[in-house]
Amino acid sequence: MKQPDQLHFGEDASLVALKLAWDRALNALSSRVTRPLFETCLKSVLPVAYSDDRVVLGAATPFARYWIENKYLPAIQDLLGSHLGHPVKVSVQLRSDAADLPGMDEAELDALAAEPKPARSKPSARPEYVLNEHFTFDTFVVGSCNQMAFATSQAVAKQPGASYSPLFIYGGSGVGKTHLLHAIGHFIERYHPDVGLTYTSGESFLCDYVTAVSERKTAQFRRRYRNVDVFLVDDVQFLAGKERTKEEFFHTFNALHEVGRQIVLSSDVPPDELELDKRLTSRFQAGLVVDIAQPDLETRMAIIQSKADKRDLQIPAEVVLYIARLIRSNIRVMEGAPVKPHAHAAGGHCVPALPRTPDRTGKAQAHRRARRVAHGDRGDPQRDPLEAPRPDAARTRLRSHRADRSGRRRGGDAAGARPA
Repeated sequence: MKQPDQLHFGEDASLVALKLAWDRALNALSSRVTRPLFETCLKSVLPVAYSDDRVVLGAATPFARYWIENKYLPAIQDLLGSHLGHPVKVSVQLRSDAADLPGMDEAELDALAAEPKPARSKPSARPEYVLNEHFTFDTFVVGSCNQMAFATSQAVAKQPGASYSPLFIYGGSGVGKTHLLHAIGHFIERYHPDVGLTYTSGESFLCDYVTAVSERKTAQFRRRYRNVDVFLVDDVQFLAGKERTKEEFFHTFNALHEVGRQIVLSSDVPPDELELDKRLTSRFQAGLVVDIAQPDLETRMAIIQSKADKRDLQIPAEVVLYIARLIRSNIRVMEGAPVKPHAHAAGGHCVPALPRTPDRTGKAQAHRRARRVAHGDRGDPQRDPLEAPRPDAARTRLRSHRADRSGRRRGGDAAGARPA
């Protein structure tokens, strides 16, 4: 095993790899310990040797060596192993230029090493947020409209803080933004249980802040939102116009971003259209911004079929196609659409049948009705968009009146005609 007094990384490729891996490990460790401990114990540590699965680090002081061996050796081994690509066993020795710390016994060293480390949080047994159990990556229907948002959400869930921070997802109402944020939260809770996570919405953040100010608990509020590893915020556009809350959110965002925490935001509009301060929207744009478009016909059909399968509903393919053509934008409406026919049948009512092939006039009426539904205008709020159109009473009365007039006119002509 090569063990130089001074490192000359150009001479040994393995030492070059170790140096790069140690630099990355130091960067990760800097956010897990207090700054005094990092400066005293970790910053001065040098990689000394690397062969096969063994790594030797050189500590500058006996205290640094003691603290690393007794407090952080497993974490260092995990970090180096992940960056080197295989598990390693780390040992710590004093450097040849190591300084001594006179007058410190083992108890004093242990007391110093036990200094609190508030930079990393542990998830509580009862988190202060609720995730929808149905909103997972497995239940998300992927299509061309949302493929990029889905892939990047999976990436940040698998390696929080490693890339795409902040991740900003935007799109219209009901296209799946909240689903993806909840899916990220579920994945991290399951596969990274040691990672501190919080989920909130713009409205909840506002309410929590107002409550904290009124009860003089702003310190607790800041600990809750700033002492986390992953920060998920839905509907951030809700903060527009709330000046003091925007200021608090700005400082919360900065505090997390500066130490490499993972931040994921969602909004109805892209960052440059938010009615927020430029200093905040520019930070949103510094990460990755992805959009979710309106689903195409194939994606809408897949969503409807998925929701029907989940409820064990047998929906004919032509019904799925009809619903997908009728409801074009809001996924929430699509999710409830397959339930309507079965609810009618369960209640003893006739199941609405699909309209017959319309003539030219019927096609125009169906097209206009589909457009109204797509734009959120369904006319009578009591009516279901899947029901066949029914003529309104005024139009029926008008037709009856015209028929009566026509009948009277024909009857009058017949009575007044002179015989030939």
